[in-house]
Amino acid sequence: MSDEFTFEAGANHGGRDSQIEENNFGFSAGQLDAPSDEAAVVPISRTPSASFTTAGNSMRKSGGPASYDREYVSPTSPFRIKISNPAKVESGLLNTHSEYPIHVQTTLNFYKSSEFTVTRRYSDFDWLRERLAENNKGYLIPPLPEKGLINRFNSEFVEYRRKELEKFLIRVVNHHHLCQSPDLLAFLETNKPEGGQVRKSVEKSSEKEAGSGFFSFLATTPAAMGTVADPDPWFENKKNYITSLETHFQMLIKNLNAYMKKKKENVNAFAEFGVACSLTASVEADQDSITSSSFNRFSDVITQANELEERRMNEEVGVFEDSLRDYARLLQAVKEMLNARQEKLNAYHYSFKSLETKREKMEKTKGNAKLEQEVAAAQDTATKSELEFNQVSAISRNELQQFEAMKLNDIKALLIQYTQININFELQMADYWKSLMSDLQA
Repeated sequence: MSDEFTFEAGANHGGRDSQIEENNFGFSAGQLDAPSDEAAVVPISRTPSASFTTAGNSMRKSGGPASYDREYVSPTSPFRIKISNPAKVESGLLNTHSEYPIHVQTTLNFYKSSEFTVTRRYSDFDWLRERLAENNKGYLIPPLPEKGLINRFNSEFVEYRRKELEKFLIRVVNHHHLCQSPDLLAFLETNKPEGGQVRKSVEKSSEKEAGSGFFSFLATTPAAMGTVADPDPWFENKKNYITSLETHFQMLIKNLNAYMKKKKENVNAFAEFGVACSLTASVEADQDSITSSSFNRFSDVITQANELEERRMNEEVGVFEDSLRDYARLLQAVKEMLNARQEKLNAYHYSFKSLETKREKMEKTKGNAKLEQEVAAAQDTATKSELEFNQVSAISRNELQQFEAMKLNDIKALLIQYTQININFELQMADYWKSLMSDLQA
């Protein structure tokens, strides 16, 4: 993991209501392409492997696509974030967990300090995402890595989770709205006992209390009474598209795993072929030294080629499989966002149905003061529900458009990286065989 952690304070983001001119993914409005100046993007943790460092640098220098899932904080974000290697904390037989040090720098003046470090466990990140989803309806809340039940303290899994948690937090602070969330403030600043959880330490006053009376009933009615058909064909089309895309991403992952399994079998078979060549060379050693030497040289190249193929396979998995899994999680997050809008649509629909019912009842019993008050309250609720639905719809539409723009750039960048990996390895492989050819023809 790179230790690079630099921060240049930009505009003074004075408070939660200050305007940050960015799209909803943390990049400057109108700049969906990456800055051509490489120094403008601050790296957080990635140390690219040798095989695609050149590809990554050339894309950035040529003004290539900016990636939503790049492990970089946007230059206009009021934060710089880095998560260091976690520590294993043992607090009882069933409560062993990892604590992740989060190094934070911020220009937001409602934070107590502009630079600090806190430790958080996975359940704290889970709490943050729950709160962001609850309090920011219509926004695309970045996904978390999967909950690990087996091999949670395996070094590879620990590093994978550290990287993915850092990615989650960077996406949050890159988002022009989420970065100013009171829940993010609570997550980063709340003091908690060693081994404890943020959710248990947050002041009760910061938690939303459940509604009561009619409003409480209204909140549970839509889910209980079913789903209302979407009146907007644009959103209906997007729902179908996201569902289909998620299915095909899962198919891609499944087929990639099968492909990698087959490649692993081929690598093993190739290694056995190399051993057979070496054994043949030993048999020829006393009878035909030239043939023996040729077989030995051939076996050496097979060993080199096999090691190279294993490295290529590992890099392909690291670049392609991890990215596909991440996008599968992102698509699930998009569906959650659309479901939040659907809940508002349900509430909007049933509030007006309730209003109509009360109006009809009032018409039959004119002069009933209590019913008139209920109708007035129902009218207020219906108006509020309509306003909330329209607001969430506008937010969700913008979030979807931003997501699709970033997805287009991300997938293109991913395929370029994957292609560059294979070009580099094929060139190296060709050098091995050319060297063998020269030796055999000598």
